[in-house]
Amino acid sequence: LSSQGDFTTTFDLKGFPLSVLSEQIRPLLDLDPTSGSFDLSVTHKRHKGEEQGEATFLFSDLRPGSAQADTALPLALLANNQDQMQVLIPLSTKSDTPLFKQTVALFQTQIVKAGVAPLLLAGAEFADLQERQFITFPEGLSELDVLGDNDVHETLQHFADLLAERPHLGLVLNGMADPTHDRAVIQKALEEKERKRIALKNEQRLEEWQKKEQIKEQTLKAQQAAAPPGKIIERNIPAQDGPPAPLQPEPVTVSETTLQDLAQERALQVYDFYATLPGIASGRITLQDKTRISEAESPGNRVLIELKPVFQNIHNIEMP
Repeated sequence: LSSQGDFTTTFDLKGFPLSVLSEQIRPLLDLDPTSGSFDLSVTHKRHKGEEQGEATFLFSDLRPGSAQADTALPLALLANNQDQMQVLIPLSTKSDTPLFKQTVALFQTQIVKAGVAPLLLAGAEFADLQERQFITFPEGLSELDVLGDNDVHETLQHFADLLAERPHLGLVLNGMADPTHDRAVIQKALEEKERKRIALKNEQRLEEWQKKEQIKEQTLKAQQAAAPPGKIIERNIPAQDGPPAPLQPEPVTVSETTLQDLAQERALQVYDFYATLPGIASGRITLQDKTRISEAESPGNRVLIELKPVFQNIHNIEMP
């Protein structure tokens, strides 16, 4: 090329199979090189003495080396609903690093990002979800007012939109309960329930006593009415029983099991929301095996939403 003047050069490569680079990829990235391909477009421009270039990859059908691979989550977040992901690499005339190494370095950077702030990989449209990976419940309750609470509905729907755009992404729901605030609300509700139970029981016992007293009085009057005129009938006056002493409410406690059940019911509420949405396979939404009781200093009346990769038919590839 001439050292003078402006120019633009392009290089295009279509449908290049990843398997050709299998030996180079395996030591560096935990990918399955037997699947996937890419298109590559390289552009180099000179304008008024300034040179710049860029390489644009369009990867298709990339798969991690295994379900547990550190590449699995980044791939799930980056692959769109066409199972494609675009990667742009600026090229500099001052750098002699081969394009292959620059591409590997970019993937390695994405792996690091996925471990720190994974939702930032999903693009600007979903970046706000990084700070919204939870659904808050009213204290002591497991019911959600999805339609009435705009924040709750917006968060749930935004994650649903993310799942629609990222077909290899799933959610793990971890129900939680707060040992302070949830326990206090449940304790108050149980105490009120116990108070009402005892009040009703005291009322029933009083009514039963009153009925017995009325029967005694009616019996006595009937006997007096049946006596011959002018005849005095002597009878023992029955002992007068006073009204029953009021019962007191039994003490109530909120056990750890009650809090764990609350946490599980909350997770099921969120699960049911996604189970009713079309287009989201049930296997993409899972419940954490163990619910959590939060630490005292952190809010626990919520369900945590975690991300998980969901790839079908993965061939486990051994890294060298």
